[in-house]
Amino acid sequence: MAGWWSFGGAFLLLFGILVSYLYKINWIKDLRLEGDNKTVLANHLESKKRKLGKLPPVYPNGWFALLESSQLGKGQVKHVAALGQNFAVFRYFNKLIYIL
Repeated sequence: MAGWWSFGGAFLLLFGILVSYLYKINWIKDLRLEGDNKTVLANHLESKKRKLGKLPPVYPNGWFALLESSQLGKGQVKHVAALGQNFAVFRYFNKLIYIL
């Protein structure tokens, strides 16, 4: 009978030592907060404010302004380099603007 009690006591003692050892280990740790650098902390707080949502498509769908219509007079032609292309923007005398 005393053998079982000593075995149980030894088991509880070893279990208590193991739990107290493992309790001190921080298993999940954010490595961005290592050190006491204020910029690291500021960047961490800034990244928490950022919200992820639905991203736009890789290739934009829509129109891009190449030139304001007020910058182009009647019968005038302007060269515009944009979006990796060369464009010729011209206005006819009937006020319609075309792009080649």
